[in-house]
Amino acid sequence: MHKPKLKDKFVIAVEVPNQGMKVDIEFNRIPLLEYFYEKLNNYSVDIEVTVNEVIVEQHAYTKEDKYKKLQKKNPLIDILRAKFDLDI
Repeated sequence: MHKPKLKDKFVIAVEVPNQGMKVDIEFNRIPLLEYFYEKLNNYSVDIEVTVNEVIVEQHAYTKEDKYKKLQKKNPLIDILRAKFDLDI
């Protein structure tokens, strides 16, 4: 699931990868909105849930995949690996 985004001034857009997650969020929509109303002191806030089945999280299984995933998050990991002469 991606991070929620502010669609316009009062709409929180949530994009989920399947219909099941959308149903779960819709089921908990009222308690979520009540929480936002109270904490933000704003009763105009709304939640919009859309399904985007293209969103698929790639899981890293091999050592090389895990290293590449870490490298994406922090490119400086190459310097650390070289400095301590570490293998992948």
